[in-house]
Amino acid sequence: MGDLITNVFARLFVLPVVPLNGKNYLSKPIVANDVKRFFLTGHSGGGVPLDKATVSDLALKVPTTLVYLDATYGKYSPEVRKFCETVKLGNGKDESSVVIIFRAIVDELKEPKMTDPRNPKRLIPDPTKKVFAVTELNHTGAADVPAVESALRSNPIVVIKTTTAHDSIPQTFIPIVVKNTPSV
Repeated sequence: MGDLITNVFARLFVLPVVPLNGKNYLSKPIVANDVKRFFLTGHSGGGVPLDKATVSDLALKVPTTLVYLDATYGKYSPEVRKFCETVKLGNGKDESSVVIIFRAIVDELKEPKMTDPRNPKRLIPDPTKKVFAVTELNHTGAADVPAVESALRSNPIVVIKTTTAHDSIPQTFIPIVVKNTPSV
């Protein structure tokens, strides 16, 4: 992941701004080691590569805001659990957080399950896995934004069920998440 980010920064350093004004997108070279806060997001089918990026060295070492934008499709993601178990969760500048737009892997974080050894068709609580506090709320429009912002500032794992159209989720929620994430 770090090599990919360094490569992107190198390209932005030489890429001219359009319309041409004599400047490039970056005024100085930047490498992955310069990253102080990492925003890792995926929308829709982007959840598949996001799962893998979630457990990358960079995401597990640098304070990361992990954002699934309608990208879980109701499936459990062991990568999100590993992320939560590995990083320092919180809302401070040196802490990481998880935001999931729509309902998906919440139950596995709040109450991990395992197959009952006596009855394979039944799930029972898994005492070997850590339980995480998950804040859940609904978003149906602009009136709910203050509650969403408050939750993002004060809870490290936030799940938002929304009525926002699928294709509008990124432009609706990315600015809200960035605004309510501590700067470094």
